Amino acid sequence: MTGYGISQVHDDLYSYGVEARSVNHKYCDVRVKMPREINGLEPPVETVVRDRIARGRVDLYIECRALPQTETKIDTDLSLARGYYDAFEKVRKELGFEEAVSLGSILEQPGIVKLSDPDLDLDGLEQILVSGVHGALDALIAMREQEGQGLEQEITRLLSLAENDVERLSKLAKNVAADKKDKLSLRVQELLGDIELDEGRIAQEIALLADKSDITEEISRLKIHLDHFRKMLVQDESVGRRLDFLTQEMNREVNTAGSKIGDANAIQVVVNLKSLIEKVREQVQNVE
Repeated sequence: MTGYGISQVHDDLYSYGVEARSVNHKYCDVRVKMPREINGLEPPVETVVRDRIARGRVDLYIECRALPQTETKIDTDLSLARGYYDAFEKVRKELGFEEAVSLGSILEQPGIVKLSDPDLDLDGLEQILVSGVHGALDALIAMREQEGQGLEQEITRLLSLAENDVERLSKLAKNVAADKKDKLSLRVQELLGDIELDEGRIAQEIALLADKSDITEEISRLKIHLDHFRKMLVQDESVGRRLDFLTQEMNREVNTAGSKIGDANAIQVVVNLKSLIEKVREQVQNVE
């Protein structure tokens, strides 16, 4: 399920921006990007996300900016500067240049002058940063819940259509079973002609053959799965993976019924029912 949220928190020296984004994913996949100076806080931040998000890929971006009143430290590496000077002086003499080595040419070399903000107190920062993550997740979850209401309506609509098809299939199956017995009886009589055989045994064999096309059990399990699906859909907890499993089970029952029944009208209903269940399965991928 998709979602987006941002928040801003700060302490006396720094401001911290938190941005959270989520997209569909079968499991909970959390990815955190933050400045190197505070990456020691990644584990507690990730724990906060996993405690509140059960399913989906969540990308969390954290930026850190010094406030205007924060004093910037200026450090110089005199040892490195001396090394540059000696090297430049050696080159100047070897190549016969008269111009002296300037201070500017030394200071512009990397590592000579370093600007740094005050050291971050990670122990004190954790609580502040966690509150910022919660703020971003509040907005993200609110957006996901709004999307979830629309998903619930669409899935409920598809379930109603599937339940209607199951009822149609159930009625067709009863007629198919009776017709198959009649056709088998007529076919046996045509084959036997005047030959006399045990009518009880023949009737038993015909019944066994007809039972192979009986889908009563599949219909019963489909109704149970659909009822269970509806009940789980309104539960106030993470049910996405369980609903995904139920759609797989419903699809398996429909495939079995289709392979057994062997009637053109019933097969048409089976095809439509498979299409509806696949649409439900696609929507379930968005459910946490």
